[in-house]
Amino acid sequence: MSKLSKQILTIAIALLAFGCSKTKTPNETSFAISGTIQGADSPYIILREIGKTGFTPADTITLDKKGNFSHLVKMSEPTLYSLSYKDDYITLCPKVKEQIQIKSTAADFSGSYSISGSAESELLKQMNNHSSNKTDTQSNERLSESKQHRQFRLCQARISAKAQRNSCSGSGIQRRFYTQT
Repeated sequence: MSKLSKQILTIAIALLAFGCSKTKTPNETSFAISGTIQGADSPYIILREIGKTGFTPADTITLDKKGNFSHLVKMSEPTLYSLSYKDDYITLCPKVKEQIQIKSTAADFSGSYSISGSAESELLKQMNNHSSNKTDTQSNERLSESKQHRQFRLCQARISAKAQRNSCSGSGIQRRFYTQT
């Protein structure tokens, strides 16, 4: 093999290595989510976008053997997300550039989680904890529906305030969230 061929091969391998590397640093069109689920026996968690028509699968995130995960999520506009482990879930209200950290246990995913790196997702957790303490006698199904509705309204208020600041009335952001009844 000639010296020139070796140099071209070396450059090609370097370009391939850099081109295939996945960055976990969020930018203007994404947010990062990472964390640990202690005692996880499932190899993945599911990220779903919550919209006016329900849940839309966004991505499947792989857990390593210790329950750790890290993922970069592309986000075209503000929305709510559901992060599910088996039949349990938590709701996120991320902003672009956020680096969200989640720690939880597999036995009680939504009841034992802690979250940091997303102020609005932290507020959702506090609100859910407060309402759960007041509604212990309600059925789980009604609580879950009520929880989703409150979370949707909180994120909707954030988007409305942002739209008013940016004078974008009539934009896709408002149409998407205000056609909900």
